[in-house]
Amino acid sequence: MQADDYTSEQFQTRVLHLIKRLGECWDNDPRVAFIEMGIFGKWGEHHSPSATQEMQKLVGDAFAAAFKNKKVSVRHDWMEFTQQPFGEYWDSWAHYDQMWPHGNKIKQTNDKGRYLENYIGGEVAYDWGNGPIQPGPSPTASVGEEKHLNFVINSIRWLHCTQLRWIENYDRNNEAAVKGAEEIQKVFGYRFVLDEVRFSLSDSLKIAFDATNTGSAPFYYNWPVEIALLDTKNHNPVWKSTLDKADVRNWLPGVNWTDPDWTAVSGWSEFLPDSNWIATRKCEWQKPPKKNTVEGKFKVDVPKGTYILSLAILDPAGNLPSLRFATANYLTGGRHPVGIVDFEKKQCLPLPTNFQFDDPAEDISLHYELRDN
Repeated sequence: MQADDYTSEQFQTRVLHLIKRLGECWDNDPRVAFIEMGIFGKWGEHHSPSATQEMQKLVGDAFAAAFKNKKVSVRHDWMEFTQQPFGEYWDSWAHYDQMWPHGNKIKQTNDKGRYLENYIGGEVAYDWGNGPIQPGPSPTASVGEEKHLNFVINSIRWLHCTQLRWIENYDRNNEAAVKGAEEIQKVFGYRFVLDEVRFSLSDSLKIAFDATNTGSAPFYYNWPVEIALLDTKNHNPVWKSTLDKADVRNWLPGVNWTDPDWTAVSGWSEFLPDSNWIATRKCEWQKPPKKNTVEGKFKVDVPKGTYILSLAILDPAGNLPSLRFATANYLTGGRHPVGIVDFEKKQCLPLPTNFQFDDPAEDISLHYELRDN
């Protein structure tokens, strides 16, 4: 094969075989969250050279066929590989010069619902153009200086961003940067705030809870929600089940974050954003996130006694707690205690005021299990 050969019959045969094998290796691998297509051009960014329309159709269809269970993203989802609803990886996220030609194009695709079915992400670039204006001259500036931090947060909200790279290379010894990074982490992707839990016990255990996604994007996979009764001493589950009607993919963020203020300019960018995002108005969702109510009813057979009632979201790889709610009610192992159930007195009680929660930031026990097919 020749250098930069992206069209020959030999290339087509080889690339289709490669994609099929990648799907066999990764489509059911719980270690893999998303697939960035790559393949074409410098750095796998689909330019220099770009894929022809024929190859976009051939390879795009092959990725869609190979990855039935994983979300796939491409470099320019608004103009390449458009036969499939792929996600987006923007390689100069929130860059001052690209906000209109790339950022606004992603926004237009999202307005048609793309972020609801596939993830949006990319990397923050610090090595070209007017990047020092926004998102700042360095990762530490992006997360540690208020002007840049606010701009990055607005961009994440605006485009329903799930993940970014490069920006994480900030100075961990810079107190402002560490604090700003925590703020950014709260707006990335999903953030499921547990608003309220209600439960009662008669002939069955009834439970209902409200959760709101205060993040910027959905969670894209159907992971089950667990209800469990835990031993009051060792916190091991004595009984557990899942809620059939809970679908975390439908716990959606707000809609239509405030657009930046644009100024028309000559040249490639056409428009440039206000360096502070907007000059006067308040940034907010046009439609705030909705509260999601989930209910369940269970016949429970456990020895008479008192148990801790808990909630958890499970990784299907082993059905173990993994995705966590945004609440301080936490126990090491990934479960969230929400109350006490006394099966001897048929009573439901709040957690004791002196109940000891664990710190989720210190929990390194979460894991998944691979099962032999």
